[in-house]
Amino acid sequence: TCHGELELRAGAVHATMDDLTLRGDVVVHARVPAGDLQTGAYDISGSTLQLRHVRVVSGSSKRHGKDDSAGWWADMKLVRAKAAVGAPIFLQGQLALKVRDSVPFVTIFSEKRKLPSWVRGLLDVRPVSGSAGVQVGDKVLKVTKFQLFAGKFEILLEMERRRKLVGKLYARFGKLGLGTRLGEGKHPLHLLNARNWYNAEPVGHHD
Repeated sequence: TCHGELELRAGAVHATMDDLTLRGDVVVHARVPAGDLQTGAYDISGSTLQLRHVRVVSGSSKRHGKDDSAGWWADMKLVRAKAAVGAPIFLQGQLALKVRDSVPFVTIFSEKRKLPSWVRGLLDVRPVSGSAGVQVGDKVLKVTKFQLFAGKFEILLEMERRRKLVGKLYARFGKLGLGTRLGEGKHPLHLLNARNWYNAEPVGHHD
């Protein structure tokens, strides 16, 4: 058995998702309250991830000024989490986070569709806090019960990526709300009873 801490720093890291590229600096502070070196199972609760100087670059020519994410940051903490070296799902846990604003999340959903102006207005709200369940594996990334809050606005998100990215989004500002899907193809915006649509819609369903 073992326990300990590990810190990793990396600059100018980039990741891609469809037509979007994310670039930034990453600091990982891994805490291991308990681990089994023989089975490769580790409790990593309390570990943190910091993203700094992040920018989301879109491959689309249809951009809005508020999409500029230069200098975006995020602080994430694995409140409860387990890692399993060599397992198909090697990380799963509950995540708490604070981010500068909702720019990257709204940009992802507006990449291939036009969103109402009041949704784009959420890009100016800051700071934002939230939580999510996460599962990461060799062939899957799954985010469940993702919630972001700031003032009068709320964003809910569920997504899963295997061969393709699928998901759903609910956004609310005061009494205004909408729901839509994430993934390939064109998906309608649900403006009436949007929260009921979001609650009933399965993550993997295609319109």
